[in-house]
Amino acid sequence: MLEQHPEIQKLFAPIAEALDDDTMVALNARVDVDGQDPKAVAKKWLDDKGIPEGVDLSGASLTVGSKEFTEQLILGHITKLALEKAGAAVKDQLGLVGSTAVR
Repeated sequence: MLEQHPEIQKLFAPIAEALDDDTMVALNARVDVDGQDPKAVAKKWLDDKGIPEGVDLSGASLTVGSKEFTEQLILGHITKLALEKAGAAVKDQLGLVGSTAVR
């Protein structure tokens, strides 16, 4: 995928840098403790960080998948939303049950 769309690396570098353990604990708590929707939590976090910036994935068609537990849903939505904001068409395969289905 990176050979076809090397700009993906530029898109996800600031996301990877910003998603430390403390941040993920806080994001998970917003869903599991506060009852917020994982997609809304992901969107607010991306908006607050200003991601993406300067990445154009127009014409790219990608699929994002995740398992059904909280952290995977949040990360899946962060991925999907970032790709969409960068112009990619994204197929949603979030919330899959089991590792085999995700792979």
